[in-house]
Amino acid sequence: MDNEYSEIKQDVSLLIRQIKKYEAQLNELKQRSDIQEALNEMLNISLLPLPLNEQMQRILLLVLNIPWLTLEKKGCVFLVDEMERGLIMVADHNLNTSLLTLCRHIQFGQCLCGKAAETQQLIFRDCIDQDHNIRPEGMAPHGHYNMPIILGDKVLGVLNLYVKHGHHSSKLERNFLEATAAAMANIIERKKFEEQLHALSHKDELTGIANRRQFMQQLAEETKQTNNIFALLFIDLDYFKQINDNYGHDYGDLILIHVARRAQKPPMSTYLSPRKF
Repeated sequence: MDNEYSEIKQDVSLLIRQIKKYEAQLNELKQRSDIQEALNEMLNISLLPLPLNEQMQRILLLVLNIPWLTLEKKGCVFLVDEMERGLIMVADHNLNTSLLTLCRHIQFGQCLCGKAAETQQLIFRDCIDQDHNIRPEGMAPHGHYNMPIILGDKVLGVLNLYVKHGHHSSKLERNFLEATAAAMANIIERKKFEEQLHALSHKDELTGIANRRQFMQQLAEETKQTNNIFALLFIDLDYFKQINDNYGHDYGDLILIHVARRAQKPPMSTYLSPRKF
């Protein structure tokens, strides 16, 4: 009788272990399904006609609202500045005013986000340590995921997420953040390419000022305003044909660039005599 009871007890124990194993497998499958759904939604966001910072804001909220990710409901997204020397915050959620001010623009190597950008490596901290250089007054204990957004060998930005103090990082969390950063990198690169195409189609390639297409669009917008009064100024360049004929088109291009720059400058209070070319 005792042997039979012992065998039943072992069978029950085995079944419990198998059930827990199957539950863990089902939970992982659910998490991976959530990851794929999130990545698909990021693709949908990339197709929306929105500015890049608004696309980053939506992706940030998407990541923060994934149930199984044990993240604090706050974070931000940085993009590399135009000089490629630092990071500018372009999206944020639930960050206090002092932190927004201190972290609006940070340099490579500064604090955890700057270090992630500089090293192009994921940085995880389960607490505030010596690398956490920016510490506003009253900051509560917490940890961080700082995921660099990289395309090829070029860093484009950093995804900064908060976790509770003492959080244990998991491989699945890291894999998801790597996939998210890869998706964000493609979205950023695509948006920048679209902006370049738009600029090329609306600006003169030589001078960088508005071309005929943009002029006609702006003129159409002005004429739609029934009560709007505006004026057009036509400027002609005397002897421009002779300049091209005598000095070549390269020199003529320099003249056009110079005139465009002069036209973009604010009016001066003193009269300047025209330069002889």
